[in-house]
Amino acid sequence: MVDKHSDPAYTYECYNPRCADTLGHEQWECPQAFAVAFPNRVLPGWKADGAKDPAGLGTDHEPNDQTRRAWAALIAAGFFTSHPYPASDFAFPDPSQVGGSGG
Repeated sequence: MVDKHSDPAYTYECYNPRCADTLGHEQWECPQAFAVAFPNRVLPGWKADGAKDPAGLGTDHEPNDQTRRAWAALIAAGFFTSHPYPASDFAFPDPSQVGGSGG
C-alpha cells in the first residue's frame, strides 16, 4: 500500500465520494466515514462531512495541542489501537503526538 506516510510525494484520493476532503488522508482514516460509523463522534481536527476543522489546526496546518489531546482520548477509548494494514510497509502514526498526523 502506498500512502502519505510511506511516500509523502504520493497524493491519496479518498475512496468515499461524499467526503469533503478528497486528498490528505488514507482510507482507514476517512473522517466522513468515521462520523457515519460512529454517530455523534468526529475525528479530531475534522468535521463530520470530512472537511478539515481550522479550529483544530495550528498555523503550520498540523494538529494543535487540543486536537492531539482529543486524539489521545479517542485512542484511550479504544479507537485506532491496532494497525489498519499490519502487512503494509508504513508505520502506523500516533496522531496524539507531535508530527503524528491526524488532522
